[in-house]
Amino acid sequence: MTLNQIMIIHSPLIPQANVFIQPNLTLRIEKYFDFTVFTRLNMNRYYNIKSDLNMGNGYYTNAIKTDKFFYDKKIANLCFLEPGLQIRIGPENVKFTYICSITNNVLPNAIKYRKMNNYLGISLTFNLEKKSD
Repeated sequence: MTLNQIMIIHSPLIPQANVFIQPNLTLRIEKYFDFTVFTRLNMNRYYNIKSDLNMGNGYYTNAIKTDKFFYDKKIANLCFLEPGLQIRIGPENVKFTYICSITNNVLPNAIKYRKMNNYLGISLTFNLEKKSD
C-alpha cells in the first residue's frame, strides 16, 4: 500500500464553534457609494470529530495532506486571516454589494481551504423608527 492510496473522510456535520473579529474602515461617498477595507481573524474549533480511514485508488491523492488533519483527533483548531474589501453601490436604502477576500491559514496545518472568496449580494435598509417633526 502506498501513501496515495489512503483517503481520510470526515463528516461535514462535525460540531464546531466559530469566533471572528473583523475591524473595518469605510469610506462613504455621498449616499450612493461605500468602500470598505477589512481584516477578519476567523478562529474555528471542531470537536467530537468522527472520521474514517478508507482505501482509495489514488484519485484522492491530496487527501493525505489535507484531510489527515482531522483524522484520529477529538478536537481540531483552525485559524484564518482574511483581508478583503467590500463595495456597496446604489440608492440609500438598496445597495448592491460585492465582497472580495483572500484567506490565509495562520496555523501550520495542511488543511485544504478556499483561498479566494467572492460574494455578490443586495443590502436592504429599513428605518422602523418614526421620524420626529
